[in-house]
Amino acid sequence: MKKISLLVAVLFVGASLFAQKLNVTNAHNALKNYVPIIGNTQTNRKALKEAKEAIDLAAVNSETASALDMHRYRAIIYFSLIESSTVEAGISKTQPDESLIKEYEAKMKESIDFVLSAPNDIKKSKTEKQEVKDFVNAKSQIAFNMGLESFNTRNYEQATQLFIGAYEISKYINDENAIAKDNAILSFRRACDTLTEQSKFDEANKLGDVMLEYTPKSIEVIISLVNVNLQKKDMAASEKLLNMATNIDSTNKQLFLVLGTSLMEIKQPEKASEAFIKALKLDPNYSDVIYQYCTMLFNWSIELRNTASDLKINDPIAKDLEKKANKNLNTNIQILEPYIKSNPNDTIAIEIAWRTFSFLSNDVKHYEYKDKWFFVRDSLVSNKLILDINNSSINFLKLKILSDWSKDFKVRAEDIDVDEVKADLIAKSKEINKSTSDLLNKYVERNPNDKSALEVGWIVYDMLEDEVKSAALKKQWEALK
Repeated sequence: MKKISLLVAVLFVGASLFAQKLNVTNAHNALKNYVPIIGNTQTNRKALKEAKEAIDLAAVNSETASALDMHRYRAIIYFSLIESSTVEAGISKTQPDESLIKEYEAKMKESIDFVLSAPNDIKKSKTEKQEVKDFVNAKSQIAFNMGLESFNTRNYEQATQLFIGAYEISKYINDENAIAKDNAILSFRRACDTLTEQSKFDEANKLGDVMLEYTPKSIEVIISLVNVNLQKKDMAASEKLLNMATNIDSTNKQLFLVLGTSLMEIKQPEKASEAFIKALKLDPNYSDVIYQYCTMLFNWSIELRNTASDLKINDPIAKDLEKKANKNLNTNIQILEPYIKSNPNDTIAIEIAWRTFSFLSNDVKHYEYKDKWFFVRDSLVSNKLILDINNSSINFLKLKILSDWSKDFKVRAEDIDVDEVKADLIAKSKEINKSTSDLLNKYVERNPNDKSALEVGWIVYDMLEDEVKSAALKKQWEALK
């Protein structure tokens, strides 16, 4: 009797083990009928239901609960359930059941972690680990490729979400998919630009919320959202985002450049100045800020002066506007002169400086920086000519610089009453024109149909009082016109 009972017990255990292994097999077979994304919805739903039921039974049985192949199939099935729910929601234009998705994801992650953490000395451990990794990588790559397609067709919103998907899928196997993450950020920035141009600020902010959930410390994402909200003229949201960014990186000068530029564009120069000043405190030689800030101050000064000139002479407001304009111009000089000393070849900064001095009626400094501007530009072009003597655009630029410089000397001479100074300026003008004419002859010989060069040519020879040569070049120029 005892032997019979023992035999029955052995048979019972064997049958139980076989049944549970059969559940894993059934789950696998049912899964074969699931065709991701493009498959029939009803067929996919039925296949996944059967696969889930079978694998759930295997997962709670002591004989298969720790089997690596069971966990691999369980991970695949629960991933497929998430995938299918998302696709169905997209078709019906609804949101998938968030609590259900979280449940699926937890079970999937549990099984993936189980397989990946298995000791290598367990039978088939390495094989199972590799198969799980291959499955996840394949799914991530599909999302990544779809993201590229969307990006190339300029569907930047969809590309953002697909690259986020690729990034998040890779994280299931603890892989930081940096390329997918970078692509998501780039796509998001493009999406923000597009949506902002269309005044779809709320859509841009919604997409931004998604991005911040997955990349909470991305300064680039926050900068884009700052721009969106500035264009929306939502200062509260902009300041909140800026505070978020500065808490992440208080030394990021680009933040204040973006903020200042955006405020400048929406005509808030006072607030823009505050942002630019913060950027310059971080880096006094930050050229992009200097260009933006100093150009803004210069243009703002002109606007203030124009407004003042429209008022009555004795209007106290006019004096205040003039005072503010001069303050802006002097602030420019305080920023530009030390910067130019450290960056003597920065033609943009030098040009802003001489234009600023001209509005301050400081002729000495105005012409000092203007001559420096011409000289540096000419030197930079000359260096390029050494590298590429046959570059017609560079050759012409040099001719244009010299021609404009000589004209500037001549104009200055007309405003001077001191004979010696006048004579010196005229001599400089002639000297430059002579150099220009020598270069011009060689250039026009190689480029006889260059209208712009011919125009410079006849003007140069006109200033040299060579009527014959000037007339000949002018005739060529008019024929080409």
